[in-house]
Amino acid sequence: MSWKAVEMQVALPRTQDAGQIQEQLEQRSANSQHYLAQAKQQEEERRRKKVNELRQKEHKRLQNDDARSDSPEIFLNRREMERNLVRQKQKHPYLGNRFDLTR
Repeated sequence: MSWKAVEMQVALPRTQDAGQIQEQLEQRSANSQHYLAQAKQQEEERRRKKVNELRQKEHKRLQNDDARSDSPEIFLNRREMERNLVRQKQKHPYLGNRFDLTR
């Protein structure tokens, strides 16, 4: 048996193993991408539900306030409180935050 024949007997199974390993790596990356996409979708769904729950709670609270108060003064105060609540929820990206600019 020549050396070329022996080398081919060793080389062919190794190329098949390398192909299998490469395929497994590709599948692993595809699976991880799928998992990340699924996790992101679940997070988005959770955020949507949370926003809807907060809106419903706020709406119920406002309805209860309306049922309790019919006077115009209380109505104006409630409206002002709603505006303040909206302003508090909206955070400015950099106002009120401190940045360390020293190097």
